Amino acid sequence: MTKRTFIGIKVQFNEALREVFNSLKHELADERIKWVSPQNLHVTLHFLGETTEEQLVKVLKLISNKTSDFSGFTLKLNGLSFFRRQSSPSAVFFNLTEVDELVELVKNIKLGLSKLGFSVGQKFKPHLTLGRINYLRDRSAFYDLMEDFAETGCQLIKVDNIILYESILKPEGPVYKPVKVFPLN
Repeated sequence: MTKRTFIGIKVQFNEALREVFNSLKHELADERIKWVSPQNLHVTLHFLGETTEEQLVKVLKLISNKTSDFSGFTLKLNGLSFFRRQSSPSAVFFNLTEVDELVELVKNIKLGLSKLGFSVGQKFKPHLTLGRINYLRDRSAFYDLMEDFAETGCQLIKVDNIILYESILKPEGPVYKPVKVFPLN
């Protein structure tokens, strides 16, 4: 039996982030965007996918070893942006700044994961996804809104642990269940 897993950092809403999030949802209410549920907000460090029990034991040990060398750090949500799939916007996200420690941590974890046989080819782009875009009726208005929020900074994220999550897919949306929390020094 396998579990669909990923490594991430839990993000709690603060009031400023809630205001930006609600403003985006209001301004883009006529668009087909699947917004991330507030309780599911997280920064994905690496998506593992279907993971066997045997792999899970090795991954837990690896993350424990890699995180023991790192102290807590702070990230900043800074500037709204979007990913493209072909020529269409596919996701709305916040950029993360002050990420040197995060990039180093992810590099170390990915190095270990590659030795365990996991695919790690995707370049790490630190971000916080807010919504996935299915279809935009008014791309021009969307681009204008993204430009309006391009410099918006709204929250500092204190990172004092990394979490291995199980992602349980349900018709009403995914549920992210922590498998294990790894404290940073």
